[in-house]
Amino acid sequence: MKILSVCVLGYTIMVLARTTVGSELTKRFLTCAGGWSKVNDRLFCYVPTPLTWPKAENNCRFMGANLASVHNLKEYNKVQSLVRKITHSFKESWIGGFDLEGEKLFLWSDGGVFNFGEWCQGEPGYRNRYQGCIVINQGDKKCWASHHCYKKYSSICAKKVLA
Repeated sequence: MKILSVCVLGYTIMVLARTTVGSELTKRFLTCAGGWSKVNDRLFCYVPTPLTWPKAENNCRFMGANLASVHNLKEYNKVQSLVRKITHSFKESWIGGFDLEGEKLFLWSDGGVFNFGEWCQGEPGYRNRYQGCIVINQGDKKCWASHHCYKKYSSICAKKVLA
C-alpha cells in the first residue's frame, strides 16, 4: 500500500507540474528571502516570488527541498513567524499539502503523513476540481484554505537537516 501511495504521489506531482524543459524555472531557481531557518530537524525558507503550486514545488525541488509539510500547531506558528519576519505581514503562501483528485484526501508533497490541519471554517472547500492545494495565512484567522493550484502565491520550502 505504501508503494502505491508513493507512486500516486509522484505521478500527481508530475501531472500538476507540467513544466517544460525550456521554461524559465528550469533554467534557474528562485532563492529564499532571508536564507534557511532551522525548525526542529528541518530547514525552512520563504520564497517571495508568486508562483503556481506546481511551479513552487518544482522550485523547492531545485533547492533539494519540497513545499513545506506542517505537522502540529507549534510548527505552524514557527512557519508563520518566518513569513512574518521577512514580509512584516502574514502573507498567504503555498505549503506542500494537496488533494488527490478532489477526494478530500490530502497528502504532503514530501511524502509525509498528513496528520494535522489548521483549516479555516468551511475548508477544505471545493468549487472546482483543481482547488486542492493548500494556502496558509488565509483571512483574519490566518488559517488554511484549499485554493486553485494554478493561482500564484509566495511559497515555503522545507528540507531535512543533513547530519
